[in-house]
Amino acid sequence: MKYSFILLISFILCLALGIFVYFKQVRHKFDNKLAKTFVFLCLSLAFCWALIEFGYRNAANFESAYLWIKINFSWYFVVSLLLHFTLILTENTKLLRKKLTYIFIYGPAIIFFFFDLGTELLVTEPIKQAWGWTYGVPQSPLVYSIAT
Repeated sequence: MKYSFILLISFILCLALGIFVYFKQVRHKFDNKLAKTFVFLCLSLAFCWALIEFGYRNAANFESAYLWIKINFSWYFVVSLLLHFTLILTENTKLLRKKLTYIFIYGPAIIFFFFDLGTELLVTEPIKQAWGWTYGVPQSPLVYSIAT
């Protein structure tokens, strides 16, 4: 239960930080891709990571835990956003001008999105633990090929 409370605090802090940077950007009326990407990253971390994980850790039953874990497919895009943000932060503008770069950044997230949404090749059904619900990693060739 303490762990899930930390997730709730993380949700609030990520959300607050994203809102703060957004309004700071609006007030100064500057068009900054770094700030916009950071705001989107904060909101994605708040919702796609902290809130969803808090939801399935505290689910009342198997069905609601399963629903939360299936909603958790969105975290693949958080990783892509983090890479996108890092490229903007390190001023790789030449790389970001190419459309192929965005395919390499967001393409794997889309592929994993469909694998996770439609199958149980990446994540198993919910497992009840002492601290709440969690998920396992299936023993499948796909997982082994990704991990090695």
